Parts: sequence; C-alpha cells; structure tokens
Amino acid sequence: MYDARPMQTQAILLAAFVAASTTAIAQAPAAPANPASAGPSFSLSDDIPNPEGYGDAYSLDEIRFGGKSYTEEEQVARWQAELAAGRARAGVLFGAYTAYRALTPSDCDAARTALTKADELGSDQAAWQLAQLAGNATCGNVDRAQLERWLKKAVTLDYPRAAADLILFYANGTEPNAKVQQYVYARVAAGYWEANKLTVPREGFDAPALQEMEKGLSAADRSRAEAEAASILATLQKRHQRFGIAQPVEFARGDAGGKASFVGYTVDYRHECQWN
Repeated sequence: MYDARPMQTQAILLAAFVAASTTAIAQAPAAPANPASAGPSFSLSDDIPNPEGYGDAYSLDEIRFGGKSYTEEEQVARWQAELAAGRARAGVLFGAYTAYRALTPSDCDAARTALTKADELGSDQAAWQLAQLAGNATCGNVDRAQLERWLKKAVTLDYPRAAADLILFYANGTEPNAKVQQYVYARVAAGYWEANKLTVPREGFDAPALQEMEKGLSAADRSRAEAEAASILATLQKRHQRFGIAQPVEFARGDAGGKASFVGYTVDYRHECQWN
C-alpha cells in the first residue's frame, strides 16, 4: 500500500497513546451475531484477544472504547473480513495471532498467507512477523533463505532488532558472503545505535566485536561492506526520522466563563497509514 496520503486526525483534548510492547486492554463495541456477514468496519480500532499466557507477544497494540468485547472467534472473523477488504494491519494481527498459536504446519501456512498479503498491501510490520515465522520450528525446518529475506526487509522498515538478528544469522551461516554480510549488519546496527543515541547494550556490534570481524576481511571486502552498510543505514534513518512521534499542533482553544475550557489539536500520524 504505502499510501502517500497522510491520515489527518483531529481531536479535542487529544490523548496520545504511544505503544511499545504493553498490552492494550480495552472494550469492543457490541458485535453482530455474525460479524463477518455484516462486512468490515473501519470506524474503531481492534482489541487483541488476551487469553492467559498470550499477552501481547508481538507488540501490536490496538484500543477500542465502549461496548461489549468480541469473542476470539468474532475477532478473528473481523480481521479476516477486513484483510479481504484490503486492510493491511488486519492481516498482520491475524497472522501474528495465528503464528503465536501455531501447532501444525497448516497453522503456519494460514499465518504466512495472511502476513504475505499484509506485506503486499504495504504493512510495515508484516516483514518482521514473516521472519519470525520462517524461524519457527513448529512450521518445519528453519527456512534460512526466507528468514534472511524478511529480516533484511524488516531492517529497512526501521526494525533495528532485525539487524542484530542478522548478525547472529550470518555468524552461524555457511553462505559464501556470510562474514561480509555479518560485518555489514554489525556496521548498520552500530551506526543506528550511535545516530539515535540508544543506551541499550551493543552486544555483537560494539567496537571490539567490529574489530574482530575486520580481521577476517580483505581490504576490498571491508570497503564494499562499509559502503553497503552506509546505504542501508541511510534508508533506515530516513524512515526512522519520518515516522517519529507525531507532534500535535494546536488549532483552537476557548473557555466558557472560567467554568470550562478546551484545546483542540491536529495530528498528522503518517505511520497509521502504513499499519492499516
């Protein structure tokens, strides 16, 4: 999808919800007897079913206010209907939900189908989920080609965790260019950490680790790897800066004789276009 049109949201006394990996606990509107037959609705956000032990295993948070919560079956039917109607995020939610509960290869196939469609529709989260699916032993032998493909795409979509995973992937790999690619993504991860002033440990790509990797590379390979890393990092940073936390802009305010007052803000939250 990658819709170029920003979604404008106007709200009175706007509350900004910034989700990392916490579970959104909310209520759903009253559901029809058969939600799929009523057609998809895009007026409210989705609640992730939260049975014991499930949690928010993949950091996908949605919030709904008011009404009666859907059952898991009703929620899954809603996601499937919305995905069929072209909502990328519904595919990621359904795919991640199915992958988390996968017990058989057919479960994995269902998750992969939904996530692949979500990726085609432009989701910025499907690639990471597809990488996790490729490495899921429940689905069979680890598919290294698919794992590599989706981790690389996830890096460019501002998932620095994917760069760290690629360092380990190539450290344990037998691919002809494994050492070069390990160094490439170590440089990407190190550059990202420095550019964004992250304070979490740089395991596997700190200065000593980079120096150790350099010992096994020729001057030509090192030069080529550093150029590739710089190009990937530039793409990653461009996206990171574009999809930072949206800043609200005040457009109206007023009061009623000191008894009440309001402030109105508009927020251009472009990332929502990618999710949905």
